[in-house]
Amino acid sequence: MWRRLGRGALLLLLAVALAGALLEGALQLAARLMASHRADDETTLATAPLVVYGDSTPYGLGNDVRFSDEIARQGNVVVANRSWPALNSTQVARVVHDDLATAAPRVLIVMAGVNDGWNIDDVPSALLGDAAGWRQKLPPLRILRLIGLGVGGWSRREETARLLPSEGVRRIQSASYRSIVADAQAKHAEVLFLGYQAEGYNHVGDLAEEVLRAEHGDRLVSLRDLFMVDGERRMIQADQFHPTDEGQRAIAARVLEALRARGWLVADPLAADGSH
Repeated sequence: MWRRLGRGALLLLLAVALAGALLEGALQLAARLMASHRADDETTLATAPLVVYGDSTPYGLGNDVRFSDEIARQGNVVVANRSWPALNSTQVARVVHDDLATAAPRVLIVMAGVNDGWNIDDVPSALLGDAAGWRQKLPPLRILRLIGLGVGGWSRREETARLLPSEGVRRIQSASYRSIVADAQAKHAEVLFLGYQAEGYNHVGDLAEEVLRAEHGDRLVSLRDLFMVDGERRMIQADQFHPTDEGQRAIAARVLEALRARGWLVADPLAADGSH
């Protein structure tokens, strides 16, 4: 009897280990597929005079319309979009740094920082202080990260928020924005930062705009007034943060206005016929 129980327990452990290995493999494959999807704009990046960087809003999460595509269409210019949902500003700055090693756009349009209050992946420990908590200690296995995100859910975000006060978030955002500007200037490119359409989790979107207004005010385009009229939200999805398709078009119009006012939008006659 004990031998049968032991054999059953061993088989169960083997099954669990096999299932875990298969799940880890599936997660790794999904990550590579998503990374390749994000790289879809790499060909465009090589020739695009305008490149959009950021998180879920410029990516177009929940949208059929992206403001980057509207800028390309209405401005008659090639635009590459290198955004990805949930990126923090440190990760966005790294994408910018890596891209500019080979690309030479004229203008970078950047919307980043709203995820800095909960996503501390890749953030230098010196910027975190005591906030280098559970997420940075997780091994690189994606199954463990999935469990870490699934067990506790938003409480994990709240834990990080407690460890990472507003000043810590500002410190991370400030370092990221300075890095982006420095990398752009080294390639003689301009940077246009966008504020957020809503305050974001724990008001981190507000913090991002405060930092940008204080340190890069001449490069900042605020969007909040487009989405809040007489105290009422408009053009915002049910999640109370991401813009609707109409909101994406409104962002495009505001950004086009800012680009033209600065003389940074030069129409490309080849863009209209798809020659790029």
